[in-house]
Amino acid sequence: MKVWKSFFSGIKDAVLRPKMVFVLWLVNFLFASVLYFLVSGFLTDVLSRSGIAESLIKKGDFNVILDILTHHGGQAGTIFSVAIILFFLYILASLFLRGGILFSLAESLPSSTEKNKERFASIFFRGAGRFFGRFFRLMIYSLILWAGFVLINAIFHFLVGIVTSSGDNERMIFYMFWARLVVFFFFYFFVLMVLDYARIKIVLENSKKVFQNMFWALGFVQNKIGRTLGLYYLLVITGVLITIAYWLLDSFISRHTMVMVLAAFVLGQIFILARSWLTIGFQAAQMRFLDSGRQLPKETGG
Repeated sequence: MKVWKSFFSGIKDAVLRPKMVFVLWLVNFLFASVLYFLVSGFLTDVLSRSGIAESLIKKGDFNVILDILTHHGGQAGTIFSVAIILFFLYILASLFLRGGILFSLAESLPSSTEKNKERFASIFFRGAGRFFGRFFRLMIYSLILWAGFVLINAIFHFLVGIVTSSGDNERMIFYMFWARLVVFFFFYFFVLMVLDYARIKIVLENSKKVFQNMFWALGFVQNKIGRTLGLYYLLVITGVLITIAYWLLDSFISRHTMVMVLAAFVLGQIFILARSWLTIGFQAAQMRFLDSGRQLPKETGG
């Protein structure tokens, strides 16, 4: 399947799944709300007693932050610890949801041998539960790929350091700065693509061979590097455009009245909905691309 066809098919699949978008939004909203109330409650308590709210909000005075850490470090440390725990719980929740997304999307593929008439919740959460353990193992195995990512960037950083060690050629330093960014994001997206295709293949074939599928996906992305990257970057650009649109709209909201604060909140929720929609679009487009021209094997159980 061509890149553009996969892209538009994936976007269409995401548009046709409002319930799935809502589930992703709800999970993001719940995690963000817990963290927001923890942090805002702490800041309200600290600032109301210290009388420095105006300085923090209007000036961004670093001394204010230092004062909070000095006099309320224990409380701040507790909130930081809770934030770390929430972060890891969010990762686990994302793995759980990813199984439901892919399992639900797989049924709409042209090669699918199963046209299930079950309710959305039944299909979604059955897939989420079935593949959570496999995706968790994939996350652990992916440390091998991330180690390679760190090594490649470290080597490139070392080579750039040699080239720019004199510090005389400002143009060269400028070019090398952007070269670092290009290398960083190229391999960052490359690893993410490999993991996406590994998860997709695990779901399509109901495979339990997680480690083998990770390296299969590595070979798949390498062999079709032009098309896989083209599709991925189209989706990334879509995300960037959504983010830019959000920033532009948000910049016009002054937040001086309760109505404008409410408007900013609603806009933020729309942005989260758009991100949730794009998450589904990412998976759907790449699944369409991978599935094109292949026959989906029958389920083997488990």
